[in-house]
Amino acid sequence: MGDTVQAVMDRMVPDLEDMQRKGVFTREEVRAIAARRRDHEYLARRRQARKVDFLRYIEYELNLEILRKIRRKKFPGDVSLCLQHIDFAAKQTSTKILSRIFGRALQLHPHNAGLWIKAASWEFFDCANAVAARVLLQRALRINGVNQRLWVQYFRLEWCYLQKVIGRQQVLGLIEDDSEGGEGVGDAGGLDIPEVQGEGESSGPDFSQVAAAEQEEGKASQKKRSASRQVVMSDATKQFYKGGVPLAIFRAARKALPDDIALRGHCLQVCCTEFPELSKHVQSAILDSLKEDFPASAEAWALRAQHPLLVLQGYEDEDLAAVVDAEGQCIQAFEAAVKSSAGDGADIWLQYSQFLHARLSEADVSRAVDLSAVLEGVLQRAVNQVLCTAKAESGISASAQQALPELTLQYASLLLHAGGRDSDVRAVLEKTREVCPADVNTALFLAALLQREALLANPSSESGHTMAQEVLRSALKAQPSPSSPGIPRLWQAILELLQCAATAGSAVDDDSDSDTMRDEIQRAYKDAITACAHPDHGHHEALADFVKGYHALLLESEGLTAASAALQWCCDSFGLRAAAGADAMTKRGGIAIVMLHTIACTAYTWCGTVELWNAYHDFELQEGKPQAAAAIAWRAQQQGISLTDA
Repeated sequence: MGDTVQAVMDRMVPDLEDMQRKGVFTREEVRAIAARRRDHEYLARRRQARKVDFLRYIEYELNLEILRKIRRKKFPGDVSLCLQHIDFAAKQTSTKILSRIFGRALQLHPHNAGLWIKAASWEFFDCANAVAARVLLQRALRINGVNQRLWVQYFRLEWCYLQKVIGRQQVLGLIEDDSEGGEGVGDAGGLDIPEVQGEGESSGPDFSQVAAAEQEEGKASQKKRSASRQVVMSDATKQFYKGGVPLAIFRAARKALPDDIALRGHCLQVCCTEFPELSKHVQSAILDSLKEDFPASAEAWALRAQHPLLVLQGYEDEDLAAVVDAEGQCIQAFEAAVKSSAGDGADIWLQYSQFLHARLSEADVSRAVDLSAVLEGVLQRAVNQVLCTAKAESGISASAQQALPELTLQYASLLLHAGGRDSDVRAVLEKTREVCPADVNTALFLAALLQREALLANPSSESGHTMAQEVLRSALKAQPSPSSPGIPRLWQAILELLQCAATAGSAVDDDSDSDTMRDEIQRAYKDAITACAHPDHGHHEALADFVKGYHALLLESEGLTAASAALQWCCDSFGLRAAAGADAMTKRGGIAIVMLHTIACTAYTWCGTVELWNAYHDFELQEGKPQAAAAIAWRAQQQGISLTDA
């Protein structure tokens, strides 16, 4: 048995030495680990093995693995291990240890907002230590003064503390509960004692009337005490109960982040959805800051307009009538924003339509009909106003350049869904294309619509394919730079359009037309590859797809020789080096050519994706060539790609 145990221990030596060399364990700790493992091995290999010995061995190894992961010497910058260590200590309910872990983690990662928030949350909610939680977030903000998350969480923390203080005061009867009828936890008549009825014909006094009189007297005395407390309460105390501390935090955050609209939005959401009754005064202050700091911002207008609906989210029971009324208030606010906007108001129109879309997705059937009519009218007015402004000013603003295509697509989709005529939709799209010729989405929508119109009029006609291709190619010419992300999408649409036309033409059985269409598809593939081949343009994945499709087309229509020649053309024209020699490519068949060329497209000036390398590796294994698969794995490693990452 001793030889067997020694052999097992010898196999552990390299791993233990590696952990010692990397600083995970000290020399003394490694010796202690080896001694404990030797003891466990002897116990596990005794003649009469016991279950408890194996369980203890397993428990020791699990604890050792946890300790190995949380050692910071090896991974000083890994936040995930800190979080694992924190979660493990929290499960063990070890407050002192967890406090030390938080302290050490925050020293290592002082700029990680999530760690500060997690520590403050633990102090406040688990340890009931509001002072420590407040100090943590104040330290975090001294280090990370422009971190929006920290400001919002500090704002929320003070609301939670105020809510806890008010709840404690109500329980002690020091302030009234503002629940139904003014009666709550702190009322004098807190217990509901049942009346004891007299037996038989008792002529004694009516105790129910006495109890009622005492109850009325108690309410009167409670009101007097409440009035006296209100007189004694100082102005500072009143401000505290109105949310003075959260308001001070919001003002400090507003000063630290003067241009951050999202900060105001997050604080407003905290007030409305979590503390709707307590925060009415602070809500007004936030809305005023949005109006003062961002008078012309569409995002700020949207936050102010949607405030009535946001308030309703803080209450459990939402009355349908209240929701409809709040929606009406929001619509009125958006209309006011549109009227006060300067120029085309494209950004505000877009916010307005997005709000209506969101409400439409949540509305019931009866309400959806009304909202759909409102949305259609809003989109029609928005598109017309932006187009008229662009025509009057002989140009379109930068904001409208982004907003108009989206408004147009929303309007076109709504018209088609409502059964509108294709000609009306096409007219709107064409007007937008005149002022936004480089927009890819409107070009794709218009091309699909033209193709649909032509197919419905005459299924055998090719006019729809021709007009759709003209739209797509004009959008290609209008792209501002060769690195525009819409270029691969447009070329992909052109190729799909041509392939669809080829499929429809194959039914006619005309060889000359079929050859012409195939040549046109090949030219389109070559143009697409040329447009995406430059390594600095960022079209790497699209390039690989185009080359793969080009070779699949040639392999099917003209054979292996033509496919190999196309691969050579790519290598010669764009500097893409082949993944293997020409002899290997010609002997492996069509699938190998596609795989090899895909790798060739990604291996010259940039690294291929893990999926492509794994596909190539798996292909070699399926072909029964483990040595070739190993060579692929080695080449991937040279490119900095580990095939085990898939």
